[in-house]
Amino acid sequence: MNYTVFDVETANARRDSICSIGIVRVEDDKIVYKDSILINPETEFNSMNVKIHGITEDMVSCKPNFAEVWKNINQYFSNTILVAHNAKSMDLCALYRSLERYGLPLADNEYICTYELARNLLHDQLESFRLDVLCQYYGIDLQKHHDSLCDTIACYNILKKLNSQFPGKVKPLHYYYNCSSECSVGQTSYGFEKLYSGKTKDMQELQVIVNGIIEDDSINREELDVLNRWLQMHDYLLGFYPFDKIYYAVEAILDDNIMDSDEEKVLLDLLDRFINPDTTNEYVSLDGKVVCLSGDFSYGTKKDVENYISGKGGVIAKNVTKKVDILILGEAGSAAWKYGNYGSKYEKARQLQEKGSNIIVVKEQDIIK
Repeated sequence: MNYTVFDVETANARRDSICSIGIVRVEDDKIVYKDSILINPETEFNSMNVKIHGITEDMVSCKPNFAEVWKNINQYFSNTILVAHNAKSMDLCALYRSLERYGLPLADNEYICTYELARNLLHDQLESFRLDVLCQYYGIDLQKHHDSLCDTIACYNILKKLNSQFPGKVKPLHYYYNCSSECSVGQTSYGFEKLYSGKTKDMQELQVIVNGIIEDDSINREELDVLNRWLQMHDYLLGFYPFDKIYYAVEAILDDNIMDSDEEKVLLDLLDRFINPDTTNEYVSLDGKVVCLSGDFSYGTKKDVENYISGKGGVIAKNVTKKVDILILGEAGSAAWKYGNYGSKYEKARQLQEKGSNIIVVKEQDIIK
């Protein structure tokens, strides 16, 4: 299998602000090319991003922009399998938005996400599936976390470990990019479209902040204060799930001005569920159940999936309501999901769960065999 593993770092919360890219090209199970390239994102740098990866505006001021770099690297990205960690919500999204920003042709790719792969295959062994945690689990030397090439090499080694441990389970998916919902037209300073409501755009902004905080599986006092200031400035979102839970969790921690390890773990779990859907992998029968679908499916078209569910005795619902028993998230995701890893149907399901509903959320691979 020939494929390209890559990792990007960004200058700010906008996905099209790539300032570094790491690349490992694999052909016939051998690395034939690897490199780390600094890129001038031609935009401002955010202090939180700089703190994560250490790349400053001065370091890239004389470097080529993305379009210039792409001329030399596009051969490794076009019509091939792309591998990244947390691919859909970060690296693939950043790549495609940058192509869109500079008016470059969009590649047609399949992808493998080592985060999602590990989450599906190692859920009984691990509670976290972040890059550094997986490296520790497999004994992989992660030399410098958030260096794009170091992270890329780590991702490559994780893929090899997973493929060896679970033969036949590593299968690429097609990446769907929808310009109408993902492109840079009409962006705010955080890169979100004007067609979203003010509340949705603010919650997307909160996701960016949360992503930066939980990247290293810990929360320090400075990050807690940044999060708290943002929450206080946007308290009009109270009543908008899951803002309330995060708001009151932070408030409780700051009540005595001390965050112990248990409080940190609870908050980390809460923030992780804001980024990644909280699903069950237990056996779920479809017989007699009202089922709603979200996203695109590896099994086939939505009509194919609906026929499969009907054949198992399930009843299809177009929208999430109190009558729905099961929400199935498609393995291929959707470019239209407003929160990257999920959309409004999952958001509605979680709101109903908070109010006592027994609706179950499952991933495609856990229910469609």
